[in-house]
Amino acid sequence: FAERVNKNKERFIARTSHEFRTPLQGLTASIEALDISDSQQLTKQQALYCVNRLVAMLDELMDLQQLTSGEWQLSFTSSNLLSTLKQAISPYEYACNDKGITLSVNLAESLNKEVSTDHARLTQIVAEIINNAVKFTPSQGRIAVTAACQGEQHFVMEIQDNGKGFEKPPTDLLSYENDSEQHFQGLKTGLLRVMHIVKALKGEIQFLNAEPQGVKVLINFELESTPKSAMPAPLPQALHCLIVEDNPLNATILGRMVSHLNYSFDVAENGLIATDKASDKHYDLIFMDLNMPVMDGFKAIDIIRNEQGQQVPILVVTANTSNEDLQRVYELGANLHVYKPISLDSVQKALSILFTESSQG
Repeated sequence: FAERVNKNKERFIARTSHEFRTPLQGLTASIEALDISDSQQLTKQQALYCVNRLVAMLDELMDLQQLTSGEWQLSFTSSNLLSTLKQAISPYEYACNDKGITLSVNLAESLNKEVSTDHARLTQIVAEIINNAVKFTPSQGRIAVTAACQGEQHFVMEIQDNGKGFEKPPTDLLSYENDSEQHFQGLKTGLLRVMHIVKALKGEIQFLNAEPQGVKVLINFELESTPKSAMPAPLPQALHCLIVEDNPLNATILGRMVSHLNYSFDVAENGLIATDKASDKHYDLIFMDLNMPVMDGFKAIDIIRNEQGQQVPILVVTANTSNEDLQRVYELGANLHVYKPISLDSVQKALSILFTESSQG
């Protein structure tokens, strides 16, 4: 009975995440596409910040499901460490400005290099801690973020605020789970997830009460240097892509991103049309949705790989966060996946990974 309840819970979380991610895709891309005056940029930044917080909460739900089921794992990629940290911090410039908080950021030049780590999880760590610092820091307060690489591979980061502080700083996962006075708000899984990620990275995290008040969070872990042979390959100059997406708005949004990269594309409304197009025409890349009428993305990938024998890179673009489904698409032959809502940056990063792997293989 307990196993059945857990299974139903996992399906509910995955389904809820899917239903929210699909409209958020349209919302995110529509906001990013707004061509507005400089005086209105703050409003645009505010809207994107709010959407990104919704996405972060969906990610938190998904991680909660994976953590409780024992399916959680790291996913290492190679990327510029300084860029990762800047992208994690920048959304909170608006939040601090809106609340009257001074955000001081000092990122050392030693971070400006390609490293292999779970960049997405590192982003979550930074975002979670800064987000909660904003919540607990009063107007006219201050948040300071510093980070550097000590030597070649040792990453250190400190995030300090002058807010409420801990009544009792957590020392480990167990003490946090048993603490009713948790400093972290939201869905109550934020700090738990941060501690799991740092532990998985074989790192250390400390939560200290700062003087005269506030919280100081110290993080350190070892990085893996990226060999020159593993450096990201430049994106191809020309690609002809197939976008497989049943939602017209999402297809338009993705098409706009592909066009921005100066690539050409066709659109297929379902998997059946996609397999027909793939058999009649050469494509350099296929963007594949999963949940579609007539024929879903699973069957389409199976046909393209195993019946047509094509090796064209397939990038799954999905709102489906079920681990079972993602495992299945990789078994069928997909190369990579990105979650909706996507952005131009996430598409470029995915393509960089895809074509770096293809250039080495």
